[in-house]
Amino acid sequence: MAIDIGGTGLKASVLDSKGNMITERVRVATPPKCPPKLLVETLASLVAPLPHYDRVSVGFPGEAPPQLVVETQARVVGPIPHNE
Repeated sequence: MAIDIGGTGLKASVLDSKGNMITERVRVATPPKCPPKLLVETLASLVAPLPHYDRVSVGFPGEAPPQLVVETQARVVGPIPHNE
């Protein structure tokens, strides 16, 4: 499953192992001033009708600590070299 958390829309689709979409993309508007609980509830409703999936990939825009890599278990892996 791929989820795109955007400033104006939340989008999702299920992909196969080669990255091909196997469902049509679904979309809802991002709730204004969206607190985390509402975001999770809205995403759960968005993806509920989609078929089974084994993995989830999420894109989320915004500011983050510069040049940090965070792995799936939320541990900081290390800095990324950055050329300014």
